[in-house]
Order: sequence, then C-alpha cells, then structure tokens
Amino acid sequence: MPKGAPKIAALILAAGFSHRMRQAQDRAEEAAQQAVGRAVSARNRGSAAEKHKLLIPLRRAGDAHAHPVLAHVLHRVMAVDFAEILLVLGPEAERIQTALRPSLKTMERLRMITHQQSHHGLSRSLQAGLKALSPTSEAVMVFLGDMPGITTALIQSVRDGYAPDQQSLICQPVFQDSGQEGPAPDSRPQPGHPILWDARFFPDLMAIDGDQGGRSVLRRFPHYHARIPTSEWGAILDVDDLQALAKIKEKCGFS
Repeated sequence: MPKGAPKIAALILAAGFSHRMRQAQDRAEEAAQQAVGRAVSARNRGSAAEKHKLLIPLRRAGDAHAHPVLAHVLHRVMAVDFAEILLVLGPEAERIQTALRPSLKTMERLRMITHQQSHHGLSRSLQAGLKALSPTSEAVMVFLGDMPGITTALIQSVRDGYAPDQQSLICQPVFQDSGQEGPAPDSRPQPGHPILWDARFFPDLMAIDGDQGGRSVLRRFPHYHARIPTSEWGAILDVDDLQALAKIKEKCGFS
C-alpha cells in the first residue's frame, strides 16, 4: 500500500443462503425425478437442494477450471491492495472454507469471522464484520459474496472515487447498460456493489436492523454519496435464483 494512502479494508459478506435458490433447486430436483424415474432420483435426492449458492461452480472465460461463486469474488478482492480483508461466514463456515481451499493459492490475507445469527438479516452480518475491523481502518469497502461478476477495474473505480477532502465519503457504483439504444425499462441507472464507507459512518451502520444493508444510511447522507458510473453487469447481478445465475453466465462471461 502506497505511503500516505488511506487505510481501506475489504469486508465480504457471505453468511446468508438464498431461499429462492433453494426453492428453485427443489423444483429442478422434482422435474428431474419425473424425467428420469424414481430409482435414479432417489439415489441423487437432495444433491441440488444441499448445494450452497456460494459454492456453485462457475468457469470464467479463459480459465481452465471452474471455481465456486465466492472464490471468484475473493480472487478479485485479493488482487487489490487493501489494508485488511475480512470474510464473514455463517453457520456453514467450515464447509465453505473447505470448498474454497482448492481455488485459492493462499488464504493468509483473509481473516475469517463466523457469524451464527445470519438469519437475522444482512445488517447483522455487516455489523459483525465492522466490529472485527482494525481500529485504524479509515474506510471499508463492502462486498456481497454472491456477486461473482465483479472485476478489479470496478473495485478500483469505486476506490478511486473516495475523496474525503471533497466530501466523497460513500462511494457506490451505479450501473447503466451502455448497449441500450433509446429508453428502455432496464436502461435506468441502478445502484450496485461494492460500496465504500468512510469510518465516520460506522456508528450509523451499527445502528441499522434487518435485511436492508446500508440503504437507510445512504438516504440520510445524500450529500456524501458519490455515484460511480459503470457499465459492468457484475456491479448489479447476484446469484439469488436460477434465473439470476443464467443472466450472470450470459452477461459476465461465465459458463
């Protein structure tokens, strides 16, 4: 990290499980049972429903091997010079760590936190991570573990937008599809991730509740909110159901 550069930490939230993904996988399992017969389906029953969305294998164009969704996020985060990198995992932490090891050359830069109350919402996972940050952190960039399409260029653009002397204290990518011609419903700017927060907002983030993340804090401090334009689909696409997974493959170069 360059001398005099702000100490920015990375915080990856990976404690939740998508109920919509599990329901979709259950439906796919039922369809498979009808298609191939009960004898085969009984042997394979539960394999889809038991698959955690963060462990779904995806192969990026140009890569020789597929890696779990969360590993793709970590690859991009670890390629940037953050002061520290924290990963918040839920009750299945051990299983996820085991699945990640073959995809990561080293896990030395990662500090892992197990948050057992992830069912209380995204805010609790965020707060567990904030509590574990170094007291010298001047800002934190918050990532969602189910957004494998992020790139180092996107991360760097959000980081470059951080300018405390210009009151740019909350930096968020805002997606607009550059391929759209003329007005279209999905061509409107859409806020995305990751979001960088200056440390002065940590107390506000510690006071939120439920599954809203930091949206309420953003609404309260619009004059500190720097919107970073991007045309990268990875800023807005997450693995929340099978339809979303298909769109990530289409737009972000995965198979």
